[in-house]
Order: sequence, then structure tokens, then C-alpha cells
Amino acid sequence: MEIKKRKKSFRESDFQRLFTKWVNENKYSNTAVFELKISKGKSLSIDRIRDHQIVSLMKSKHDFLFHKISDMPSFSSIKKETGKKEMRFQRPKPFDCFVVSQCESYLVVLFYEPRKPKTMYWIDIDDLNFLIKSERALGRKSIKKESFMQIAKKTINFGDKNEENKTF
Repeated sequence: MEIKKRKKSFRESDFQRLFTKWVNENKYSNTAVFELKISKGKSLSIDRIRDHQIVSLMKSKHDFLFHKISDMPSFSSIKKETGKKEMRFQRPKPFDCFVVSQCESYLVVLFYEPRKPKTMYWIDIDDLNFLIKSERALGRKSIKKESFMQIAKKTINFGDKNEENKTF
């Protein structure tokens, strides 16, 4: 009997890796905060954008936001020499905390379709707030891809360095 391997689904962590690679390769050096979302359909449920995320994005753009980076270890082990528990971190954190103030603030959405080009849309937090209120006023629970395409401050197709459709 042959066991079929289950295909790995594209997840938000995969999008995070693509986004990080793009930022580093393109040396995007503006001070900015981002909330990444992936949708595997033609719209993004408004409920996927949490209130605390909107509040943090708004504070980062219009006021200031202080954030303490968690000290949580990835795993612990027992040190053979001492028999004591030893905490290990997956990646060293750059510092303990930070403040961002009056900076760019975006929801970045990727609409994923298998075997199709991946495009991310950078949505300014003020535009996002307006869009969410508008969609809710119409009784809608999700935002269509076309709406994000219309208001995106930046649109980037992965895999083609020359294909930035819209820039700031």
C-alpha cells in the first residue's frame, strides 16, 4: 500500500519568509510596521484583522507604540554537566524592547492561489480603517481582493524584481 504525502499548504509563516526576503533584498529602510495576512480565496474576512492589531497599527502611525519583545525560549533541555534545566532560544533577539512613532503602518495582504504568481498589497492603516467601516456599513463581513487592489499603496509581485505596479 502506497502512502501519499500530503502537500504542504502555503501558510502565513511562508508569507513571512517571502516578505522578509523581499525587505532584505530590496533594502526597504523606511521605519514601518506591518501586519501580514494571507487569504486563499477572493476576499479576506474582516474578523481576521483583530482589533488590537488595528489599534497597534494606528498608534504606530499617529502616536507612538512601545513593545517588549518576549523572552520566551523555544525549548529547554537538561545540561548533562550540571543536571540543571537550560533554556535555549531559536534565534537571538536583537534587543529587549522598542518604540515606534509617526511611522508607516500597513496591513500587507497576499491572496494565494496554487501555481499562480504571488502578489502582496500594502494597505495604509487609515485606508484600511475607512474600508472596514464602509464594508461593515454595507453589511459585509469580508473585503474583496479588488478593493485591496484599488487602495494599495504598494503592489509587489514575488518572483519578478521589475514588476512593482504601484509605489509610494
